[in-house]
Amino acid sequence: MNQLRLAKGYSQRKLAKLAGLTNTSISSIERNKVSPAVNTLKAILTVLGSDLTTFFSDEWKEPKARVVVTPKDLLELSEAGSRVSLKQVYNCSTTKNLGFLIETY
Repeated sequence: MNQLRLAKGYSQRKLAKLAGLTNTSISSIERNKVSPAVNTLKAILTVLGSDLTTFFSDEWKEPKARVVVTPKDLLELSEAGSRVSLKQVYNCSTTKNLGFLIETY
């Protein structure tokens, strides 16, 4: 679920708001502290543009890390209407902990 959220460019707070849940709920689910009810998972996946069938199938695979990141791959972290833009450079790597932000003021 974390990968789907990041691919959409959503913070945990934004996903929680759009799915009608609390930020704590999303955090707990992503850290495998709790298992969501089916209707909760369905609401989250709907916001993320997925569904239960796809989520539990092998139809989607973990994206491979890329060397080149294009502008469409940048994840906007700022709130809509903000005069500050924070874009995360994300290359789908699950093993690297280094990240970059492009900040525009």
